[in-house]
Amino acid sequence: MAENTTKDIWNDDDGEREEPQKKRHLLRNFLIFLLVLILVLGIVLVAAWRDGTGLDALRRYFAYGSSAAASEKTVYQFDSDNSNRFAEVGDGSLVILSDTALRLLGTDGNEIWSANVQMSAPALRQGGGKAVAYDIGGTALYVLDENGAQMSLTAGGPIVSATLNSAGMLAGDGPGSGPQGRGGGYTPHRG
Repeated sequence: MAENTTKDIWNDDDGEREEPQKKRHLLRNFLIFLLVLILVLGIVLVAAWRDGTGLDALRRYFAYGSSAAASEKTVYQFDSDNSNRFAEVGDGSLVILSDTALRLLGTDGNEIWSANVQMSAPALRQGGGKAVAYDIGGTALYVLDENGAQMSLTAGGPIVSATLNSAGMLAGDGPGSGPQGRGGGYTPHRG
């Protein structure tokens, strides 16, 4: 019998050449899938970082935990709550404000100062190496530096806003008669 040399698509022996091509397709498809997965995870990470709802602990770690020396890490222990406010004072001390507590943690992570507070709308600002904690619409106000409370104040009326400039001078606003309301200032004693 003579051997058939025609190209018959049903009895073709070229199947061995298609396997390396399948392997290339599988590798290419896997790499495309991996690239899309990395891209989607990156978008989710950026969205969660900007939104502030998903990665608060990670953001605090990078913002406050890396202020210590490169060889040692500072671990801050505090109650996790979505209403917590954070500010850095001095050379890496951390102020934590919640509706019930105001705490100052040193650069080693240990508590330096704390106070029980009752704030319905806590706010925390920093400036000049200090932090001001106050209750929006309330009367309580605290100014802290790296050593503890520098000033505490119970205002005669509701506090709308308080801020510290780069020199650590405090300015506060409250409602008053007229369109401008009322304002006040405090210059810390430097001795």
